[in-house]
Amino acid sequence: NAQAIELNEVVDYSGLPQLYKTNDKVDFSKGKKIVAYLSYGCPHCESAAHKLAFLQTKYHIDNLYVVFGSKHEENIQVFLETTKIDFPMMWFDDEEFFQYSGPKIPTFVYLEDGVLKKKWTGEFFKVEELEKVLSVED
Repeated sequence: NAQAIELNEVVDYSGLPQLYKTNDKVDFSKGKKIVAYLSYGCPHCESAAHKLAFLQTKYHIDNLYVVFGSKHEENIQVFLETTKIDFPMMWFDDEEFFQYSGPKIPTFVYLEDGVLKKKWTGEFFKVEELEKVLSVED
């Protein structure tokens, strides 16, 4: 498992799309938030989503958001049914997705008040590390 890269840089996520279906806008400049960048057709993203689904059954998680990349909207439902994740989601249907995620997916970032603190990329990430930064209700 790969450990997170420790960072301390301000990021601007105001350009992320509104939440899929609800059209609510998330303010990433406030609070503690985790963003998971996942893409349709990426087996490592699907594996990571299964790990997130496991965490979801263990905790009530209220600070994780999925940014999903797929050219076709129908792929969103297929991915959700396959992985069983149920987090607030934003959707990119173009290459702009990679401007936020970076070149390697899946990517997870942990933000505190708009400051990027940690970043995990690739097929392996430490679930235990991610667990430590989740806002959960037992």
